[in-house]
Order: sequence, then C-alpha cells, then structure tokens
Amino acid sequence: MFTKHFTPLESDPVIFSELLHRLGIEEKLEFVDVYSFEDETLLFLPRPILALIVIFPDIDGAKPDIVGFGETRLTSEELSKVVWAKQTINNACGFYAILHAACNGSARNFIKSGSVFEFILKASGESDPGLAQMIETSEQIEAEYTKAALKGSTTPGAPTDDVECHYVCFTKASESRLWLLDGDRDGPLACDEDCGVSVDVLDHPNREIIQRFLNEHGKATSNNLAMMALVQA
Repeated sequence: MFTKHFTPLESDPVIFSELLHRLGIEEKLEFVDVYSFEDETLLFLPRPILALIVIFPDIDGAKPDIVGFGETRLTSEELSKVVWAKQTINNACGFYAILHAACNGSARNFIKSGSVFEFILKASGESDPGLAQMIETSEQIEAEYTKAALKGSTTPGAPTDDVECHYVCFTKASESRLWLLDGDRDGPLACDEDCGVSVDVLDHPNREIIQRFLNEHGKATSNNLAMMALVQA
C-alpha cells in the first residue's frame, strides 16, 4: 500500500511545535497538552483553541462511519475552504495532523511567506493526488520530519513498524462547521451540526461532538489517548 515510510512521531507537544515552526508557522502558535475536557482543566489553557490533535488506538485500521459526520451534502464553496491531504506516507499521520491544524481556519493567518505550509496552501487548489504526491516527494518535508522523529523520551520505532495508534485533527476550517481531518480517510469530514461561528474548537457544542467521537472509539481510554491543542503562545 505504501511505498514510503517515516518513523512515527512521539506524542509530545514540544516535538510537534518544533516541527510546526520548521514547516512555516510563526512561533506565536504552539501545541500544548490537553488532559481532559473538564471545565477546571480547560481554564488553564490559552484560548481560543484553533485545532485539536487526537491520538487514539487504531489497531485494525478500520475506518467506520462516524455518527454526526459526513452526511451533509456540502457545497463546492464550503469544500474549497478546507485543506486536506491524503496520507501516502506510512506512519506519518502525526505530520498530516500538524498540516491539517496549520493550514485550516485561523491558524493559516500565521503561515510564513515562502514556507512549506504556504506552498501546500497554494498547491491545495490542485487535485488531491497532485498535493499528496508533492508532499510525498518533498525533500524538505522529509528532512524536517526526520529531525523531529528522532527526538523524544522513547526509542523511535522503525519506519516500517505496524503502529497501533493514529493521529487525527479537529478544526473549524469554515465559519460554522467543525471538521474531522484524517489523511487515512477518503476526504475531509464535516460535522452535520451547525457549530456556530466561534473559532474555538473546544467551545460548546464542539467539545461535546469531539467527546462523542472519543466515546465511539471504545478502546480510547486515558491510558492510550492523548490530545494536543493548537493555541497562541
């Protein structure tokens, strides 16, 4: 299935932030850990939260339908506001989650001129296969990713290892919709509910919708689930 393989990224907001900056987001933004959706915990997070990356068990690789996502017929205008890239590099789901967080919604206002992310934004108007191929063949993306993948407190796995966890991104890529962006699926998934105009991914009702997604993945317990929020530093 895959012809190119990357070493998996460790779920560490410092590592994710470094790669985010190296690929073109201003250092005004960073990733921070989210330990729970309890109100008391969220009080300590900078707001607004521009995107949320979730890592959860994905042992069988199945991609079932998600209740509340993907049923609404979207206009071409709505779809044009979303940058989504198909994952064609094995074990690189962390990179694709970072890309989706950086290139959608308010976060794209922090993309630096001449950066990898700016190039991806410009290329996103092309066909999905064209964007995917550009990412897969980019020597700069591979070099920066490799530096990040070698960092962390655990021994990196081999690029061809079967990894049991998967990263996805939630973002407000358009004014009233929450989006689930997963490079391992066939396209971006929009929430069927109107989520209001707030850009904060963890405002109501966005938080409840994401919690429902987590609940549907019954294997996602506190021991094997992690979340990182994209916020202003």
